[in-house]
Amino acid sequence: MIRLLITGASGFIGRHVLEELSSAGYSILAPMRRPMEFPDRNLYKNVIFLEGKFYSDTLLREYENFNPDMIIHLSAIRGEGRGRWKDYYEVNVLGTKKLVEFALTSQVSRFLYCSTVGIFGTTPSRLPADPWTSANPEGYYHISKYQAEKTIIQQLRGKIPHILFRPTITYGEGDNGFIPRLVKLVRSHMFPLISRDILIHLVSIKTIREFVRKAVQKEALEQDYIVNLADKEPVYLTDLVDLIHKYFTGKPYPRILKISPFLFNLGIQLSKLLKQTSLQISLQLVSQPWYYDTSHLENLCDCTLKDSLKEVHELLKKMYPSHAAKSS
Repeated sequence: MIRLLITGASGFIGRHVLEELSSAGYSILAPMRRPMEFPDRNLYKNVIFLEGKFYSDTLLREYENFNPDMIIHLSAIRGEGRGRWKDYYEVNVLGTKKLVEFALTSQVSRFLYCSTVGIFGTTPSRLPADPWTSANPEGYYHISKYQAEKTIIQQLRGKIPHILFRPTITYGEGDNGFIPRLVKLVRSHMFPLISRDILIHLVSIKTIREFVRKAVQKEALEQDYIVNLADKEPVYLTDLVDLIHKYFTGKPYPRILKISPFLFNLGIQLSKLLKQTSLQISLQLVSQPWYYDTSHLENLCDCTLKDSLKEVHELLKKMYPSHAAKSS
């Protein structure tokens, strides 16, 4: 039985990946800060849960005893405004470096790393951004993820086959991020919808689950891979907002609530001056286009890319079954 070391299994993506690979029958070691709080942990009969920081010397010794065949590295401090640079650097960069060193010492057969499309910047320099679009990370989180990428490539190239996958903003069951927040703002008529059409690109957690499983199952890697993970096509932000509003009210989002690009640009410039990186990124996400080239994914595995609007509508029906308007 193939043995997998999975870091970050308590996060949104991690929980789904753990469920996918556990149900496929793999033997799994899952380090996490508070394993006793992990939901339904007793149902995972083929998973060993460890308590502690994934890069601690104590856990690294436990990894040696487990002797994993592959490493799936999902753990990270996420988002902006949640810590000092020192914290991001310790976990996302130095922690990754320690895991890479362990991979080299133990000679694992494969190393999978979950990065982020944020390494291109909130708005990439080229659209759609492909894996080789120039990096321009903003904020502690994206800068630290980019530095971790460089560490992996520099140390593992030619030694251990590795896959760097960069999901865009992810949605699905159990998520408390972009879509739930968007729903809350749209329902309360507090979402600042820009008055021009912009394309954005999301990814379903179903795609990430399928991708990781197929990346593990792939018999041989002829090369190292860097891929973007996103849905089949980008969508217009207006269409997404209208979909949500129609689900609850049967009507599109009120056009009177639209805001001009000038005001967004003013807000972005002010947030830059005030060094409010989190606010700056939030404003850019809802006023500037961001979408990605996923064609290189076909060279690695054949994944079923999703239709964002259809998937979000199905998600709304699961999250808010009693709130749908009659027309929904």
